[in-house]
Amino acid sequence: MMHEEKLLGLMKPLGGGDPIPLKKKEMTVGRRPSSDIRLDFENISGRHCVLSFINGTWHVRDLGSTNGTKINGQKLNRVQGIMPDDELAIANHLFHIEYEPAAPLMDSQHFLEEEEAIKEGDTHKPTSLMELAGFSESKRPKAKQEPPRVKSDSFAPADREAFPEPDPVDPVEEQTEAQGPSSAPLEDDDFFKLIEEEVRHDRR
Repeated sequence: MMHEEKLLGLMKPLGGGDPIPLKKKEMTVGRRPSSDIRLDFENISGRHCVLSFINGTWHVRDLGSTNGTKINGQKLNRVQGIMPDDELAIANHLFHIEYEPAAPLMDSQHFLEEEEAIKEGDTHKPTSLMELAGFSESKRPKAKQEPPRVKSDSFAPADREAFPEPDPVDPVEEQTEAQGPSSAPLEDDDFFKLIEEEVRHDRR
């Protein structure tokens, strides 16, 4: 006994016609015989759009068709969810998709965008409630850290240029300045004169 596929919805033409059962979670719509849902009209592209049942909600994505896909008169430029009362236009052919949504449209849209990102090579998915709410580890406030203390003898060469050391003092010049101008070296003639004056003083 074959297992009967579960009916996920009905795609009903608004201009009259038989409803199309939706039994697969992804169904291509187009003019090609290989399409899951074949619409044999001249204004329908070979691969026109794709219907995806994600997280309990039907979504539609245009596949670069010539005459476009619209929801409630708005042309699609990305994946978009379809509610039962929305009007789906494939070229100029109008449909309603009758089903019972199992999840809010916003949540299912987010889920589908995550799936599309994985298909395109972005393997990152939010793994925590904080990330799903829009926060990440990099945005968490970090604990305040004190600046490292710098030792007085650990300046880099650039710091030493900013604070140059005083020029070394010549010990001879320092001693000369301490003695003052009166303690300048004596000449030979002056030295003999001083001796004569001392001798005269002693005789007195």
